[in-house]
Amino acid sequence: MQEWYTISYSVFLGLAGIFFTLFTVIYALIDNKKTMVNFLTDLRKQGTASPRQEADWKYWTKFISTLRNFNRHVLALFVISMIMSTIFIALYILKIAESRLTIILVIFEVSTIIYITYAFIRFVGIYHKNMKD
Repeated sequence: MQEWYTISYSVFLGLAGIFFTLFTVIYALIDNKKTMVNFLTDLRKQGTASPRQEADWKYWTKFISTLRNFNRHVLALFVISMIMSTIFIALYILKIAESRLTIILVIFEVSTIIYITYAFIRFVGIYHKNMKD
């Protein structure tokens, strides 16, 4: 049981690091594109935006919205990973080994894997959709 706790908290801690990195990268992309969208919004308000700039504004606004939505999933996965890692560390340190608790934790682990799979499939779907446009 203790080995399982060690493996699980290591995996969840590693996943938390990956999700934190993804969150910051996506946030940086959003922040970078917001500057462009703000510039294009000003041009639109002044009525001096070209048709190309109007199209860019529409595309980047949708792109930012999509990235924000995806980043919410990444942030949720980061929080879940940190919580699960903390739980496993506490169980390891306190040397708690109860069968009901183990079943609940396995269910949470499987649920997390399903959520990660869902987020990944959604990300790939968004990628393919954006590559077609």
